[in-house]
Amino acid sequence: MGEVSQAVGRNVPLSDLLELMRAAQQQLRQPCVAAKHVGVNVRVIALDTRYDRNAIGAAQVALIIVNPEILTLTNPLVAGIESDPSIPDYQGSVERHSAVTVKFADEHFTEKEATFTDAAARWVLHAIELLDGRLFIDNLNEHRKRSIKGHLKRIASQAENGNSDLENGARTR
Repeated sequence: MGEVSQAVGRNVPLSDLLELMRAAQQQLRQPCVAAKHVGVNVRVIALDTRYDRNAIGAAQVALIIVNPEILTLTNPLVAGIESDPSIPDYQGSVERHSAVTVKFADEHFTEKEATFTDAAARWVLHAIELLDGRLFIDNLNEHRKRSIKGHLKRIASQAENGNSDLENGARTR
C-alpha cells in the first residue's frame, strides 16, 4: 500500500499546486487528476469533465476537491475500465459504486457536499482511493494482479533508466 496523502490546512495557498494539476490534466487529457499525479502528497483532486472522451453533450463540471470525505456510497456496483497515468499503457476492469456523496472544501476552503454519479463517481472514487494510498490495480482479481507484474517490472525498469511517459514536468507517484 502506498502513502496516505496529507490533509490540506485552511491557510495553505493552493494556486501553484492547482496550476500544476490543471496543466497535467490538460496534458494527460484526464477528467480527474489527484495531487499525487504531480508529485505532491496532499488531499486535492481536480475534476474537469471536458476531458471525458465519452461525455459528448453532457453537462460540464470543473471542480477542485480539497480534503474529500466519502459520506455515502450507492449501489449497484458497476464494472468499468480504468487506467491511471501512474501505470502507463495499462487498463483494467474495476467495480465501483454507481454514486458517491462527498464532503469537501473547494479551492477557497468553502465547505461543500456533492453527489457524483456514473463516470464522475468512478473518477472521484478512483482519485480518493489514490489519496488513500491505493491504486486501481489493488481492486483487480488475483489472476489480473498476477498478470500485471511483468508490466509493472517494465515500468520500474524504465523509471530507473530515466524514461517516463509523462512530458513537461508532470510526475507520477
